[in-house]
Amino acid sequence: MADEVLRYLYLRAEPMAGAAVAEALLPIAENAVIPDSYLPNFLRTRFGHDTPAKTIQRLKTNLRKLGLLVRGKNGRDTLRVPPPSATAFLIVLHHLFAPQQAGGVEFRTIAADPFWKYLGFKNEDQLRTFLKQSLDRELLAKYVLADRIESISFRYGPRPFAAPAVRRFGR
Repeated sequence: MADEVLRYLYLRAEPMAGAAVAEALLPIAENAVIPDSYLPNFLRTRFGHDTPAKTIQRLKTNLRKLGLLVRGKNGRDTLRVPPPSATAFLIVLHHLFAPQQAGGVEFRTIAADPFWKYLGFKNEDQLRTFLKQSLDRELLAKYVLADRIESISFRYGPRPFAAPAVRRFGR
């Protein structure tokens, strides 16, 4: 769980790395071989054509350390998205959206923040499924879809949440 939270914190703190993961890597298929020009083209388009090659190389190195890219025997990078940690996701979710007390938030607000991508969720359907499972495990108070508005309500604030999450998910 600590590795996942640290990955989230790094990707949140480094906008270039976060954008590369959320916008460039996660939309492509798992185990896809990443062409050598893919990340440089994305980064230069997104952050400017004068983005140094050394910066791009450092980013690739860091993405390998995070376990998102794996260098193959052929010298090419392959996308490997680590499986999401339920506990890490719920701790970060509560930290971001339930800072003062238990309450509710619209799904679109959660989906608009890329934190869930940083933690290994590839799409919104996977996120919805996980939130519904969390409701079944009584880690959320409600999951409501009414009049095209999808929302969740928190059972706990961020601090009291950690103990039940560890007991229910075990990780």
